[in-house]
Amino acid sequence: MKKNCILHVGLHKTGSSSIQLSLFHHLNDENFSFLDLGAPNHSERFYSLFVEKPELYHMNIRKGFDINHINEYNQETKQIIHNSVINSEAKSIIISGEDISVLTIQALQNLKLFLQNYFLNIKIIAYVRSPYSYFSSSFQESVKAGICDFNLKNYYHNYRNRIEKFDKVFGLSNVNVWEFNPRLFTDNNVVLDFCDKLDIKFSKNKVIRLNDSLSKEALSLLYIYYKYGPGYGEGNNVQQENNLLLESIKTLGRTKLRFSPQLIRSIIESNKDDINWIEERIQCDFHDELEEYETDIVSEESLLTINLPILDSLFQMLASQNVQNIMEFMPETLEDIAGLIHKFRQELSQ
Repeated sequence: MKKNCILHVGLHKTGSSSIQLSLFHHLNDENFSFLDLGAPNHSERFYSLFVEKPELYHMNIRKGFDINHINEYNQETKQIIHNSVINSEAKSIIISGEDISVLTIQALQNLKLFLQNYFLNIKIIAYVRSPYSYFSSSFQESVKAGICDFNLKNYYHNYRNRIEKFDKVFGLSNVNVWEFNPRLFTDNNVVLDFCDKLDIKFSKNKVIRLNDSLSKEALSLLYIYYKYGPGYGEGNNVQQENNLLLESIKTLGRTKLRFSPQLIRSIIESNKDDINWIEERIQCDFHDELEEYETDIVSEESLLTINLPILDSLFQMLASQNVQNIMEFMPETLEDIAGLIHKFRQELSQ
């Protein structure tokens, strides 16, 4: 008998990682099963499987996959999905991956045809957050991925482009769009909100809370490293290397990452029609408090300025990894700082 599918598509930076990790590890409701693809986030496998040109997918490139590797990987994904679904006794299967939200309408049509082989009903779930809060989150994720682009217009996520294609492919009545606003959630937690809305039994003491936000100082170091150093890199171990670097650097600094509202206002105003569309769609008003703070990022130069306490913390991290003679070296240029961070990355990788 065919089952029901809950397809959670993010959007990006709306607590998806907490939802995925919590349900992957601790879902214990006989009526629901979290699709087991070997990892909590289904983005990579689903995006690679349904994107028109998987050879251009940045994750496949970084893993060094040629077209033969990609074909094998995608066939393996189909088999894993097949086995996971047919072996589950649950009535509803949960699939979760933010990158599904950036697939084209043609790719989504192919996804629907594939899912209909296994599921009787397909329900789409998406959270959206206010436009101003998206900028710092999107920019941060971009830098974590090794992309250093300070054109903030590129970080506005067009709500209608992301959502309406799901309406067209899966039907408006099957697409649920909810406001990402922790103040409205049970215990201010998106995992519990997700489960409550879908009638999933889930214990709040099993929630895995994640805060993967970087401080302004930590993001500055990453930005300098990827802009003036060797970059993200490629190969089988590159993602692990960069994750190790990120986990170490994220401990540095305490200043909240915020863009000055003066950088954002014109972008929000130019997208007012799109914002009105999503506000009407989910019946809410996004009221961002656009206050100015002394520590706000006002230009790219704000990210390229590293203070001495953070440099000192970087030196201590290098010393902890036994990088030789590093304390005798005082960086004079941004390339020097990037070089120091790269030495740290190399030591971590070893």
